[in-house]
Amino acid sequence: MTQAEKELILIGASAASHCMPCLDYHIEQALAWDVADEEIDEAIAVGQMVSRGGRKKDGEFSRAILQRKEPLVVERVNFL
Repeated sequence: MTQAEKELILIGASAASHCMPCLDYHIEQALAWDVADEEIDEAIAVGQMVSRGGRKKDGEFSRAILQRKEPLVVERVNFL
């Protein structure tokens, strides 16, 4: 993977996580690696889609909890 491709991924991740300082930094880095404005725009758009999808699922989950008929049971998983 080239550094330019990594910067595009980091731009999308920055947009998805709403980290504006990160987004500014990685756009600057991408431009230094001669990434086209259109590619940067597309990476931002993909990050925004990821963010919207997560918010939608979170909203659905929250509504399901509020509308439940049974008491909430949370299972803990030990990953160690």
